[in-house]
Amino acid sequence: SEGGGGKGVRKAKCRADIEPMFRQVADEVKGSPIFLMRLCDGARHIEVQVLSDKHRNVSILSGRDCSMQRRFQKIVEEGPPTAVSPETMRQMELAAARLSLMVDYTHAGTVEYLFLEETGEFFFLELNPRLQVEHPVTEGITGANLPSLQLIVAMGIDLTKLPPSMEINKFLVDVNNPSKDNPFDRVNGHTIAVRITAENAADGWKPTVGTIDQISFQSLPSVWGYFSVKTPAAEVHAYADSQFGHIFAHGKDRRSAARLLQLALKRLHVVGEICTNVPYVAELIATEDFVENRVNTGWLDKLIEARMQLPPPDVSHVAICGALLKAHLAMAESSAKMLKESIDRNHCPTAEQLQTLVELKVEFIWNRTKFDFDVYRHSPEVFTVAANGSLVQAKLQVVPGGAFVCVFGGVAHSFHYEAEPGDKLRLTIDDQVVTLEPEVDPSVLTAPYGGKLTKLFVEDGAHVDKGTPFAEVEVMKMLFPLHASEAGHISLAKAPGALINAGEVLARLQLDDPNIVAKAAPFEGELGDFEPPIEMGNAGPPHVQLRYLEARVHHMLDGYVDNEDKVLELLGAILTDASVMHSEFEELMTGAGSKLPQAPREALGALLGGPDEGLGG
Repeated sequence: SEGGGGKGVRKAKCRADIEPMFRQVADEVKGSPIFLMRLCDGARHIEVQVLSDKHRNVSILSGRDCSMQRRFQKIVEEGPPTAVSPETMRQMELAAARLSLMVDYTHAGTVEYLFLEETGEFFFLELNPRLQVEHPVTEGITGANLPSLQLIVAMGIDLTKLPPSMEINKFLVDVNNPSKDNPFDRVNGHTIAVRITAENAADGWKPTVGTIDQISFQSLPSVWGYFSVKTPAAEVHAYADSQFGHIFAHGKDRRSAARLLQLALKRLHVVGEICTNVPYVAELIATEDFVENRVNTGWLDKLIEARMQLPPPDVSHVAICGALLKAHLAMAESSAKMLKESIDRNHCPTAEQLQTLVELKVEFIWNRTKFDFDVYRHSPEVFTVAANGSLVQAKLQVVPGGAFVCVFGGVAHSFHYEAEPGDKLRLTIDDQVVTLEPEVDPSVLTAPYGGKLTKLFVEDGAHVDKGTPFAEVEVMKMLFPLHASEAGHISLAKAPGALINAGEVLARLQLDDPNIVAKAAPFEGELGDFEPPIEMGNAGPPHVQLRYLEARVHHMLDGYVDNEDKVLELLGAILTDASVMHSEFEELMTGAGSKLPQAPREALGALLGGPDEGLGG
């Protein structure tokens, strides 16, 4: 009874679940009474906002539908709860008002129900005696200022004496002579809110901890939000709640509010060590189930259990951006190491060492596929990525704030990355998140998130089956069991009570059968057919081609790799092309031509092939 926010709540699917889940609940909410009740499956979570004064006046400020939840924690809240019929909503509001009077409740409170849409039945869940974080949903549809109304009630002021500008009179309830009006007629439009949490929604909504370097959010006329952290150097730690932000969107109806919210989420960018639920929720509110309002409290958990994934980005985009990032990081590390060694030992790097700054192999695993590439560097920003006989030339630029812009095929793709435990790289490419991983050793059991190791369920050296819980970790005030990835004999590396970081080794397995471990399939496709960047000198006006070919020669002299014969062939051809001078002169005169007197303008135009040609008019 003393839990909340998903803590101290478990769903037992069979009798065997009861004992371990009872223990987890008792540990999460120590000293609290524990209730066992029948599961109300497929229900909606409907809330009614109550405001009662000290003069036995009760106002009901509509309600909220908080059915989109994971692990019994709300993710999306909206109001009014349009899935409830007006008649049932009247009954809910009247029951909430009577309950408030029955217990002499004062101030703001939330009466919560479980609602079965198929039968129209609703069941009392609790009266939450406080103002909840989603109260702006109610304010958006009623115009009421709930915090100020709380102060008014605390001062002992009669709600019936407030002026019309306070927007409260129409919400007062007479329990002896209840209104038969449509309760939804008293509200204005629709408001939907999303909780922004530090969770990896693509990996079962696992909690994540770490720093937040930047939050970029642009409010719209009908969309606003707030964040409980201040960047840079903000941090979400293992002992905090996962929520650090809240976004609200108001529209004339539910569909328009959802569209505004999705637009706002697409424009919200959080950069840092943590993962967020932002991309996932942006897709959830665009699903047919959400648009048609077919969501209940088990809907999101079922998607998580089924491991619903976002639409994957284009394979070639991940391959090229990932290869260039890995190459860029490796080359930068090698360069710094060589410089230090050269100074320490007072000698120059060898030719073989220098070659690693412009040519190397990179590999990574993404989406159960192993990618192997050869990467060649032609200049500080121009590279070639090669795989399976296909080549793509691309430009990689580092922009302020640690982000990158990768240009290939004439299209710029922005991305940033975060290093994760276990030599992983999390990339956000054009707002889509992917994780590049090394080869995984299934015999090493690591912590999926940082926190506190609370319990070990097996003895050191014991045999465990695949999927057997071997430990329990406390993260963000909740307990999560950890399971063996394969069958084998376990060797424990940590003791209960240890503080652990994500990626830290907790145990090792001597596998029963090392041969059954699944391997990532090699990437056998091609990178795609993309036009090279203009810096390669293959496109553009003749004088521009000459300019870039000249730069390529200088880059070769600086030690960058290139096809020397091809560059010299192209350079020889362009140097004998008479149109080079014509195109460069034309570019110079495009801006100046219109400013010249007529006589010299015509004379210069004649030199270019016509009386006014190329002179800007």
